[in-house]
Amino acid sequence: MNRWGNTLRYLKNPSRGQTLIMFALMVTLLFGFVGLAIDLGFAYSSRRAMQNSSDASAMAAALKIAKNISPSNTSGVGYSIIVNDSNIRDVVNEYVAANKGVAPVGANPVGITIEYLDVNKNLLATSPTADNQVPITTAMVRVKTKIEFAALFSGVLGEDRIAVGATATARIAPVKKPTTAPGPTWPLTRVFNNDLSTGTGCGASPVVFWSPNPPGDNTGDWKMLLYLGRYSAFVHQLNGATYNHKQMITRSDLTGPFANGESLGATVPPADLTGNDMTVQLQYQLRYGWNGELTVGSKYPAQTDLNLEPDPWRPGAAQPTDGDKAEVSHANLGNNIAENIKYYLNDHLEAVPDCQTTPGGGYHAYVNIYMYGLDTKEKWVGNATPKHFEDTTGNQVDRVTFVQWRTFKFYCNPSEGTPCDSALTFDGNSQIKGYMVATPIADGEPLPGPPSVEANTVQMVE
Repeated sequence: MNRWGNTLRYLKNPSRGQTLIMFALMVTLLFGFVGLAIDLGFAYSSRRAMQNSSDASAMAAALKIAKNISPSNTSGVGYSIIVNDSNIRDVVNEYVAANKGVAPVGANPVGITIEYLDVNKNLLATSPTADNQVPITTAMVRVKTKIEFAALFSGVLGEDRIAVGATATARIAPVKKPTTAPGPTWPLTRVFNNDLSTGTGCGASPVVFWSPNPPGDNTGDWKMLLYLGRYSAFVHQLNGATYNHKQMITRSDLTGPFANGESLGATVPPADLTGNDMTVQLQYQLRYGWNGELTVGSKYPAQTDLNLEPDPWRPGAAQPTDGDKAEVSHANLGNNIAENIKYYLNDHLEAVPDCQTTPGGGYHAYVNIYMYGLDTKEKWVGNATPKHFEDTTGNQVDRVTFVQWRTFKFYCNPSEGTPCDSALTFDGNSQIKGYMVATPIADGEPLPGPPSVEANTVQMVE
């Protein structure tokens, strides 16, 4: 009787079994939704990491190209890009690794796609390129990153793997070039010539930057040293203890021997433009770089006192388009020029090498040079005795007017505490060779059009 009674009671109240089944189903769904929330959290954080990686690497890749645009009359577009696709991949990989964050459990390596676009966002090539070169009309770099990882809990809903990705595009945009160069300068000058052909691509040949035996014309190689102190060594040489005559330079360097500051309390200038004290100063500035300020388009009116300006240049007339003027030194440094330049290059190397794998190892340094105009104000007469500058009427002058500044890039074998040694830069004829490259200006206002051979900035466009 008890057995039948229990059976009848169960048939009258069957909900206890159903509740158990429903509870099991609800727990499964609950764990599924909790797992989905956890996996979505991982997906969101991974998506943010991928976006950071794409943004940083696209900007770094664009900046790498912007710093390595060099004038060329053989490329068809007026410039050459002297880094290759492998260099860009190295940069992208470095910045992705630094920004990818902590990968979820079971994650695959980050997938990376690099695309080169023209100024209209048309796809030119995808890395790796067929010839390992960056397409010459590249104006943008697009980086896509993607990561896939195992679903921790939401697999119960049929999702075993989760993939997230991000895309960023950076543009190399031309900017108006500032009138003052950023960073170190050498106390050297040469004629401004924007048509220095270096060939095309990563294997482009460097141009002669300096030669101990310059030709007689003012468009070739040169050996022109500048005194860039605040107070005139030329006037000091002529007038003895006259230290209050300023050169037409914006701001002098405040370091090193004979560093002429912005007040009369500064060290007096060298006694003349050729003596031992001038030689000491020039070697110091070649070794460590001159860190004053020069301006293309002077901030100062022309000097008017002919007694203090033995070489009058347009006295009494303001020339707002003139650049700063600096005195020309005739000191003979000989091999000390190259030796000090070698030490400077070794001390200012970029941390990441690029495309040149021949002697030089891909390590490189940059320096700024101020240039004078081609027969517009002064010209160098290298076949005369003594060699000198002349104005446009043939009169010898002892100052030179700056009309432009450019950045040069040099390759160098790194060696701790020793001078640079690279056959690519220092050839057997005692010549120094380098590349004239565009300068990246971080805060410049982007202009329309393709990259410039003078100055560019980089900006995110998507």
